[in-house]
Amino acid sequence: MKWHRPSGTALVLVWLIAAPSAPAQTPRASWLDKGHYSFSNWAGPAIRLFYSMPPAAGPETPILIVVPGAKRNADFYRDAWHDLALAGGFIVLAVEGKETDFPSEYAYNAGGVITPQGKPVPEEEWTYSAIELLFDDFKQQFGSKRKKYSLYGHSAGGQFVHTYLLFKPEARVERAVAANPAFCMMLNSDQPYPFGRTGAPLPPGAVKKWLQSPTVLLLGELDTNPRTRTLSDGVRARAQGPHVFALGLRFYHGALVAAKENEVPLAWKLEVVQNVGHSNSHVASHAVKYLFGR
Repeated sequence: MKWHRPSGTALVLVWLIAAPSAPAQTPRASWLDKGHYSFSNWAGPAIRLFYSMPPAAGPETPILIVVPGAKRNADFYRDAWHDLALAGGFIVLAVEGKETDFPSEYAYNAGGVITPQGKPVPEEEWTYSAIELLFDDFKQQFGSKRKKYSLYGHSAGGQFVHTYLLFKPEARVERAVAANPAFCMMLNSDQPYPFGRTGAPLPPGAVKKWLQSPTVLLLGELDTNPRTRTLSDGVRARAQGPHVFALGLRFYHGALVAAKENEVPLAWKLEVVQNVGHSNSHVASHAVKYLFGR
C-alpha cells in the first residue's frame, strides 16, 4: 500500500501490511502527519481516506471519522480539521465518496439504503455499512486499540451522520455531530425516505434507540441561503423549511415530540452557532467540545 504526502512532494512510503493472522502492527513512524490511502475491503466502491495524524498518536489516540459535504472534498475537510486534531490530540479520517462512485444524494447523503427509484439496496452495499469496516481496517493497519470512534459530518455529511445511528444502531460511535444537514428525515412525516420514515428499512426499536444516541445537531444561524442539489433544494426539501437553519430547527422539534411519544429521554443536543452560515470550517471548532470534551 502506498502512502502519499498530499502537499505534492515526491516522498512516498511503502508499507507491507501483515497477513490477517499476524499480530496487529503499530507502524506509527511510517505515517506522515497528513496523507491518504484507499479502502476497498467492503461490498461497495473503493473509498479514499484522507488522514491527519498528531505526532504523538498511539494505540489509544481517539479517532474522528469525518463525512464531507456535497463536493465530497475529503482533502479540504481533513485540512480544515488538521489544526484542531493536532491541538486536541485525535486522529482524523475524512471519507471521500466520489460522485463517480456514489452518483446521487440517495447513495451519499442518505446512506445508499435505497436507489433513486425507491428500490431497496442490500445492507452490505449501503454507504452506511462502509464506516464500521473502514474503522476496523484503520485499527488493524495503524495498531489502534480504540473500541469506539466519533463521527462528524457537515451539509450532505451532516445529513449522512444524523441518520447513520438510526440505520446502524449497534455502531461503535462514542459521539456524533451533524452540522447543517442539507435536509432531514423528519420523524413525524409520512413522506418517503429520506424525507420521512415511509419505506425506510429500519431495524426493530431503531427509533427509540436513535433518540437516545449521543448526537449533537449544530446549526449556523445564518445558514439561510437555498441549497443547490436536486434533492436538497427539491419540493420535498423545501417543504421542510425555506433553508437549512429552519428545517434543522423543525427536525429537532420533531425529535422532542417523538421522544415524548416513545416515552424515552431525548439525548440529542442542539446548538445554534451565532453569526455563522453554511461553513464547515466555522462550525468544526464548535463541534470539538462535543466530540472530545475540549
